[in-house]
Amino acid sequence: MVWGRVAGYPWWPAMVDDDPDVEQYYWITEYCDIPTHYNVSFFDEKPVTRAWLTNGALTKYVTNEKRKDLLK
Repeated sequence: MVWGRVAGYPWWPAMVDDDPDVEQYYWITEYCDIPTHYNVSFFDEKPVTRAWLTNGALTKYVTNEKRKDLLK
């Protein structure tokens, strides 16, 4: 589990998961073997909300009490 953030929205709990279209959970470029994006499924009220996020838009999941800085 992670906290993920899409531009214009607050940090939200999510799970790194395979994208059903490409059956992978990460993107790599042809020039580098290090993933540049990760596919996440957000925990929300809709059936499934997915996004490809960069490392900068992801952080390790901890409770709100421990990560009040995410709410700023």
